[in-house]
Amino acid sequence: ERERALTNKLCGMADAEKQYADTMVQYVVLRKDLLKAPHNWNLGSMVAQGCHIVTKLLWELKEEDNVVKYMSDMDNMHKVTLGAKDEAELSGLEEQLKEAGIECRAWREQPENVITALATMPYPRSEIAPHMKALKLLR
Repeated sequence: ERERALTNKLCGMADAEKQYADTMVQYVVLRKDLLKAPHNWNLGSMVAQGCHIVTKLLWELKEEDNVVKYMSDMDNMHKVTLGAKDEAELSGLEEQLKEAGIECRAWREQPENVITALATMPYPRSEIAPHMKALKLLR
């Protein structure tokens, strides 16, 4: 009886791990340097950059299977917001993701004409997370 309970518990843990790995997640990356001098952007402006790029990406890729799946359960969306130290790091990430076949978009704010944010298409966590491990959560 005890052995069966342990087996059931382990199977439940394996199911939970698989469910976690299969969770659709979208990554948003914002430039941290824009919050500091000499740029001094306010927090609201930075949030708007993330909103702009997520909206753009989801609209442009609205017929992709991953987007349809992600949007079909809007009450349970998962997003991870990371910080890039500057424009060079953000541009480098965009290039790496595209080389790896990961759909992503960058936002170029006007009239400043600077790249401020990047978003990925939603992917299963196990597929996308390894590509994002070099960056830290935006705090």
